[in-house]
Amino acid sequence: MNNAKKPFRIAKWIMLTFAVLLNSFIIVYSSLDDKTTNMWSRSVSNLFTSFINTFTHRETKVIRAESIETVFTDSSVNHIPGYQIDEIPLGTEKEIFTNVLPANTTNKSIEYRKEDDGIAIKQNGANATVIGLEKGESGVVASWNNDQLYEPLLWMTKVKVVDLIAPPSFDASIDNTTMPLGSPETIRVTVKDAFNDELKDSLYYDVSKLSYTSDDDNVATVGSFGVITPVSIGSTTIRVSNSSGVEKSFNVTVTSGSSISPYENLNVVGEDICYEHDIFLNKKIQLTIKNNDEVVDNSEFIWQSSNPLLARVNQKGEVYGYRKTVLEDEVVTITAINKKTQQEVSKEIVVKKELPTAINTCYLIGDKQLWNQSQVTGFVGDVITIKVVFDKVTVDTNISATSSNNDVVMVTNQGSNVTLGLVEEGTSKITIQSSLVPSLNSTTEVTVKKPGAINQNNYEDVNLSIRKSIGHALMFAITQAFTFLALYMFLPNKKWWLIAIISLGAGILLASISETIQFFIPLRSGTFIDVLIDLSGVIVGLVITLGLTMLIKHSKNKKEKSAVEKK
Repeated sequence: MNNAKKPFRIAKWIMLTFAVLLNSFIIVYSSLDDKTTNMWSRSVSNLFTSFINTFTHRETKVIRAESIETVFTDSSVNHIPGYQIDEIPLGTEKEIFTNVLPANTTNKSIEYRKEDDGIAIKQNGANATVIGLEKGESGVVASWNNDQLYEPLLWMTKVKVVDLIAPPSFDASIDNTTMPLGSPETIRVTVKDAFNDELKDSLYYDVSKLSYTSDDDNVATVGSFGVITPVSIGSTTIRVSNSSGVEKSFNVTVTSGSSISPYENLNVVGEDICYEHDIFLNKKIQLTIKNNDEVVDNSEFIWQSSNPLLARVNQKGEVYGYRKTVLEDEVVTITAINKKTQQEVSKEIVVKKELPTAINTCYLIGDKQLWNQSQVTGFVGDVITIKVVFDKVTVDTNISATSSNNDVVMVTNQGSNVTLGLVEEGTSKITIQSSLVPSLNSTTEVTVKKPGAINQNNYEDVNLSIRKSIGHALMFAITQAFTFLALYMFLPNKKWWLIAIISLGAGILLASISETIQFFIPLRSGTFIDVLIDLSGVIVGLVITLGLTMLIKHSKNKKEKSAVEKK
């Protein structure tokens, strides 16, 4: 009798061991980081896709470019009144784009380079921003070279970096048209259609190049920055005009008065560091002027920068780091000239490079975005785009990538983007590096597979389906089966429906704990949908196991009854 029960005792301990191990595995798996779980799920997905694609076939036709043409984009920044489309005002920028024909070219990746140091180029995919650094004509070369069997296609675009001109359209006003002797006034010029407030004139126009004249210099004179200086009692007309004939005028009257006393001790107060940023980003430092300890209104001064390519200052005394030339920290002098007393005060500001300290990598595969992947799967003929996001915004966002096997994966660097052309089956290690901070880098392994029924457009969907079905539903179904059988064997005197309820409760608890843990794991998340998928696996596993158990028990009872009847 004891020998007959021994297999049963062994079986129930085996069931309990598997139930404990599987429940523990789910808890441990829920605690793993996103990188590890992705790696495991992708390993399973790769086996599945390899099996499917081995027995299916998909024709891949790589279409190479036949021609390319670089044009200026139709953006507002390119259509600056007073400048030709190919002219870039010194220190500003314009956008270009390269058309690749035919439109269905497989890989439209473009690389840009400059002919000389008169310009700088910031590339973002097929678009590039060209920045004017030195007056003169420069060339931008666009190249397409994404087919190893052909010579690259090249296109040269000429740009002209020109000096800033007087604004072609403007308004001019003055606070007081009646001024006593010794009390200068300053004309305020506002550029029309300004889309960047006070910075518009300092970005694209030089208001000092307007023509400022007085009909009677014996009454009042006017300087290049529009400072009107009373000379004698009387009236005159002040005119502001440009070379196109646009003119604004107003009458001023000079009355008796005495000279304004100069300030005793002017000084500029503010931070010493202005981090580099694109001028359209609102990162700035605020300067103020004090006479001894008393704050003086900034609007009483004309603000200027010694090097607008390094830092810009508006007429509120706000300084923007605007570095366009070098990578080292540099010093720029900000000067303020009092409009009435002509007193000058200045401050040196360090334009400091703000370096990124972390790199996040996004892989664009079809319409899917995959972040910080250690392994990526694609198919022959596919193109994968890589974008990088730094933890700090900096002007230099360029990255460079290398492939350990160019015959498998061909890399095209596109400034802040990289494209991967998948050429043939195999594996290649892709290393991505910041051009500004080489120590910031990331690597991923790209596996290129034979094209079949599962391709780039549906691989991620398949991967997600496998992850949900195997990682959630199937795993919970198997775990529930062993949990129920272990309880059934260890509680032989309990009703089957009570054991089923206990087992179901354990499954619900396990699913809830599993998804809750994932809330605290970076880049992972537990969702209500995932809980439902887990529970569907629990219920299916319980129903199947319960059904088979009842069927086996019924068959056994039937055999025992038949044996008794024969006796």
